[in-house]
Amino acid sequence: MPAPELFDYFPADAAAWISETPLRAEYARLMRGFHRPIPWEQTHAPSLAPEVRAELGRIWGERIPTEYRSITGFSTLSFDFIAAGAPVDLVAVCHRVCIDELRHTELAVKMVDVYGGHRPPLPREISSLPADASLTAVAQASRSAILLSCLGETFACTELAMLRDRAVDPVVRGVLTIFLSDEIVHARVGWAYLAHALRTADDATLRSVAEVVPEYVAGIGRNLFGSDDAPAAVEVTNDDARLAAHGVCSMREEQELYRKFVPEVFLPGLRAVGVPVDVEAALAALPAMPVVAPAAT
Repeated sequence: MPAPELFDYFPADAAAWISETPLRAEYARLMRGFHRPIPWEQTHAPSLAPEVRAELGRIWGERIPTEYRSITGFSTLSFDFIAAGAPVDLVAVCHRVCIDELRHTELAVKMVDVYGGHRPPLPREISSLPADASLTAVAQASRSAILLSCLGETFACTELAMLRDRAVDPVVRGVLTIFLSDEIVHARVGWAYLAHALRTADDATLRSVAEVVPEYVAGIGRNLFGSDDAPAAVEVTNDDARLAAHGVCSMREEQELYRKFVPEVFLPGLRAVGVPVDVEAALAALPAMPVVAPAAT
């Protein structure tokens, strides 16, 4: 029996955009990374009700552009790190994040195929991080690290842990385990930079970093909760309890998790690395939980 190829371990040829150049094999190696292979043949998809499969296909389809777009955010963060004179290990790991996000994109594509969903086209827009030309390079890099890594990626770890632990489908658990193990590294990038850079930062830099925290808390909240003017940025939740076994939570669960995460994880973490954040202002920036009408009797 011939030795297995890298493609047998990771479906790096699942996506239509993979080229036929000699770099295809190198791409497969990068996508496989150091993770264990997924037991694709153990998926519960064939036994699911059609409407459940369709919704899971939709949800994983929503994740494809989200994961792919994250590449540009971390690319920008790496530029901020370089401009701020960050240690090269931080810059290197930041670039590893871009590879991870492409791996997550590839896995999401495969999951759409598993559930028979529709693959959306990859986005071409470049995600930007808030920038202020009046800031020092260290302050700008710190702000970017907080928004993208310490807030966004750390909350993603919290949510992924919940989704992975409740999932019973072996394929879903395998995929979410890869996502979670990668996201832990992505979160650590930001916290490691703050711990390094803010040890010697002056008071003005610390204040300029801390003052945007309430705005960032509110912004992520709008993405999750939606607002009067716009719905939630990405709709990957569902109230159908049947989907919980396949790594899906309700929007209310996600919102409650965020409202718990900010005071119990995010804000204590910032204060621990020296950010003089106004805790009361940050908590006040949390969106209110939507009012749920009582069920009809």
